Amino acid sequence: LACHYWKFNPIVHKDCAKLNLQDVSRIKQHLKRNHYHDYYCDDCWETFPTQNKYRQHRDHRSCHRQADQHRFMTHQQSNQLSKSSRRYLSETEKWFAVWDMLFPDHRQPESPDIDSTLSAELNSFREFV
Repeated sequence: LACHYWKFNPIVHKDCAKLNLQDVSRIKQHLKRNHYHDYYCDDCWETFPTQNKYRQHRDHRSCHRQADQHRFMTHQQSNQLSKSSRRYLSETEKWFAVWDMLFPDHRQPESPDIDSTLSAELNSFREFV
């Protein structure tokens, strides 16, 4: 199974093309570790290494509002992701449920899989096209 962020934008998230995650629980683990930040600005989407740096940024209010570019999960999405998946769903159905939670306004890809017969570059190009 592929990383959702790689499926969404294979150019920006090209490092995720190397992954071949076996089930949705592994994908959720990957998403939490690699596509989530504790401290980020809701306006400009800048991330911060500490809460103190985040507070300094927020107190200055010098940034400009930007559209969510789906670079990483929000706090709300992270909380939703932590909820257990419905057991009766297949891994593919669970994967698409996570897609709909992360990218509700975007069409689902044809498949949640990475084509293991193609190179990472060709997979990225195929998803991009």
